Amino acid sequence: MKIEHLGRRILAYLIDSFVVQFACVLITDAFELNKRLGSFLVLNREFVISFSCYFIILFVYLALTDAAFGGRTLGKRIFKLKTIGQNGQPLSVPTRILRSFLKTVTLSFLLPMLYSLFGKQTFHDWLAQSKTVRTP
Repeated sequence: MKIEHLGRRILAYLIDSFVVQFACVLITDAFELNKRLGSFLVLNREFVISFSCYFIILFVYLALTDAAFGGRTLGKRIFKLKTIGQNGQPLSVPTRILRSFLKTVTLSFLLPMLYSLFGKQTFHDWLAQSKTVRTP
């Protein structure tokens, strides 16, 4: 199967990002994290709390949806995408979790590496030896 172009993958990620951001708002408001943790932080507390919440929830969301739904987050389902191994076979659960962690790190911290020099694969796909393809 052919690796899917970056455009559809970005749109799928934007949908997933919206879901994660919505969850962050609910969690930070429900637990009043800005009020409880704000006095312990040196940096802008809203930024630190929001970014930390986003990072954690993004990883959990990607790992759970990828493992539970066979390589398909909500965004990937909408755009008919799926993550598989380089050999075309489904990824193991540990590999899916590793890929989710790598994706979270690259999207959160290393955005310039997103579209790497390794062909048409993203950096996290290259490291996890996976690829995202269009499904019928």
